[in-house]
Amino acid sequence: METFTPAVEEAQDIELLKSMCRMIEDHLFVARNRLNEEIRNYPTPIPRCDAQFNHLYERRAGIVRDLDEVAALLATDSPREDYADLIRRHLARA
Repeated sequence: METFTPAVEEAQDIELLKSMCRMIEDHLFVARNRLNEEIRNYPTPIPRCDAQFNHLYERRAGIVRDLDEVAALLATDSPREDYADLIRRHLARA
């Protein structure tokens, strides 16, 4: 039977959390691509006051911000809690 040190267990936890963050990133890419397609196919002409169209743009901007946040986190060696916080925030919005 293997015994793990706390450092090994923490490293495994971080890798699992990073994997979950990559899954969130994949989900956000799909959502962004869907919104891009919906925006691209939106009937024209589009008046400036079109609330539905403006809402699509706002949603896409939020997804882009979320993607930037995930990418920045995955590009660094962050503490375990940072990954867990990102996952919690994403699940709370879902």
